[in-house]
Amino acid sequence: FGFPQKSNDWKSFFCFNCGSVSEFKLHNKKEIYASSSYRQNKDHFNIKSDDENVLPPIDPWSTHTYYRWIEIYSNLIKFTNVLNKNVALNHLDYGGYNGFLPHALAQILKINSTVADLDKRGLNIASSLGFETIDLSIKNIPSDKKYDLITMIHVLEHIDEPKKLLLSLKNSLESKGILYIEVPNLFGIPMQSESHISSFTLESFIRNMPI
Repeated sequence: FGFPQKSNDWKSFFCFNCGSVSEFKLHNKKEIYASSSYRQNKDHFNIKSDDENVLPPIDPWSTHTYYRWIEIYSNLIKFTNVLNKNVALNHLDYGGYNGFLPHALAQILKINSTVADLDKRGLNIASSLGFETIDLSIKNIPSDKKYDLITMIHVLEHIDEPKKLLLSLKNSLESKGILYIEVPNLFGIPMQSESHISSFTLESFIRNMPI
């Protein structure tokens, strides 16, 4: 089956093993996240300048992602005991772009956050906010460091091999650490974005977990 929002250059594949849907471009043209082009939308600013590459550090899209912290914090409080206001947590925000989630959490928790992403512009913002950063285009998550909390907010749908990444991140968790993930629902409209190459039902999401 196909998703009509995408061009004919895409083909959909259903995995009978886990129940996920994966999509691939026939000509194998991939999104280049390191260049920031994925997140740039000049229409937001109504830019009239001759140089359209001169942009402010954040855009309305960034504001939207910032407000995600409220539900994330609420879910972590409700379903886990990982958050302790008296003990500093080691936190990895994988695909965290500009560090706005750690910035929010740091205002209410003792937390040492690291932001890992491909987007160099986003990493520069995170660094300016005082967070350690990892440029995933040139290095991997250090194998010798363990985290109490790893967050992946709307990241997994962009990954070619989700389960392989999850297995890798599991090795970076403390024994009682929490891996917190949010993904779009397959029955919503996640596949209209050409940057989304995987989508999950609740069942397929669980089957992909490295338990």
